[in-house]
Amino acid sequence: MTKLYSLKQFFRSFLSVFFRTGKTEPGQEKQDPVWYSHYDKGVPREISLPEATLDRIFAEVVQRRGPDPAVVYFGRAISYQELYDQVRRFRKSLKEIGVKKGDQVVFLLPNIP
Repeated sequence: MTKLYSLKQFFRSFLSVFFRTGKTEPGQEKQDPVWYSHYDKGVPREISLPEATLDRIFAEVVQRRGPDPAVVYFGRAISYQELYDQVRRFRKSLKEIGVKKGDQVVFLLPNIP
């Protein structure tokens, strides 16, 4: 018989694999997340985040680096300005279909640009 999980249970179980959040035995050290082993030497494991919205941070980056490539995929470069324009168009289309601040939206996308 297949065991059914709630979405919350599923994600808690799924994330425990990557974050190694399972209970540790007394005296056992807490392990780092799996991906830390792939970090180059000197890359910090934690960073401080500015007190600003993602939109504001992105807009500031676009002002500084507008024509620079933000994404390069199979030889096609998309500049920060192009990416920002696409994001704004997408945001506008969400508003046009009735999505408003506070609504939850889920995106299922392939892991490619």
